[in-house]
Amino acid sequence: MRRLEQHLTGLAESDLQAMLRAPINDDWLGPINPIDDVRGSAQFRRAAAGRLILRGLAELVGQS
Repeated sequence: MRRLEQHLTGLAESDLQAMLRAPINDDWLGPINPIDDVRGSAQFRRAAAGRLILRGLAELVGQS
């Protein structure tokens, strides 16, 4: 997830907080290649991964 890492590097906390209010950019999830199966669709898994990333970032800035 190098694109996400590059975007976050050097980002001010206020910019990070603003980022948490928007959906995660699909380009940042590029390396994530989920599968479809009976437990969940690839689309659902990709969206879930994005939410988990945002949740982790929120914890970093104390917004959990």
